[in-house]
Amino acid sequence: MEGGLQIYRADTGSCNGCDIEVLAALAPRFGLQELNIEVVEQPEEANVLLVTGLILKKTQPEIKKLHDRIREPKLVIAYGQCAVSKDVFYDSYNAVGALDEVIPVNVYIPGCPPRPQAALYAITKVLGVEEFKAESDLWKVPEVFRGKLSIDEDKCIGCSACVRICPSAAIDLEEEEERRIFKFWYSKCVGCGLCRDICPPEAITMTEDYRLATEDRHKAYSAVTKIVQRCAGCGREYLPSQISEFGLAAVLLKAAKYEENREKLLEAAAYCTECRRTLDRAKAGKRLLLELNRRIFNDTKKEKPVNA
Repeated sequence: MEGGLQIYRADTGSCNGCDIEVLAALAPRFGLQELNIEVVEQPEEANVLLVTGLILKKTQPEIKKLHDRIREPKLVIAYGQCAVSKDVFYDSYNAVGALDEVIPVNVYIPGCPPRPQAALYAITKVLGVEEFKAESDLWKVPEVFRGKLSIDEDKCIGCSACVRICPSAAIDLEEEEERRIFKFWYSKCVGCGLCRDICPPEAITMTEDYRLATEDRHKAYSAVTKIVQRCAGCGREYLPSQISEFGLAAVLLKAAKYEENREKLLEAAAYCTECRRTLDRAKAGKRLLLELNRRIFNDTKKEKPVNA
């Protein structure tokens, strides 16, 4: 941008984590001064408004006034998940909405909080100098860093455990005909790692990718699609077949003696909970349980030591 960037910082209600990272980005090692970028003390001196924090009912009118005072071209940066998508406060009574529901936003920098390098990446992207210090160790991350989620679609069984545990509602489940579509929003993800920890097949990992700045937060996601099988009884959409297969594999891991009954167990799992209550399915289920119990009893009897 001709004449450089004059940035005015506004905190609308944050935990202060993002502000600390923004201040860290101003350190000489990041080189913002080399790009003719400065932070100013008055909105009238700025052509960039950088906002951190949640937009609250009390701060909404103030941020609108600040936006009016910024000079053209009025570039607005939403820094951190509170400003980008309301973070874990997405259903708070006091949260008005994401920043772009109050004023226009040009660049979103996801993270909770984003690293100083994430801010540097976004600003150099705006200026068209994305290769700034490309070979520098500046961009490296700590060993335990939790960045953008990566989902192994082959491993994923579509169980939706990640959807239920996510504290910031960053994982959506959309159900279409014979499909479950999981959307992992890095514009909402706080990097807590709970989805990774709870995932039964360990299909989710945390990458080192933090350069997630985007001009459209509504496209900031990764998607995984799982095919849903139909109930063998009533024909209704039931659940992804991989769930049954994964569950059976877990059982056989501890009870390899059931391997001979694999097909019968998979057949039993192919019926929805309603169909399992029918008389025929209940009888079939009991027969299978009796067969498995008989196998356990016989094996236990063989292994029992004979008294001298």
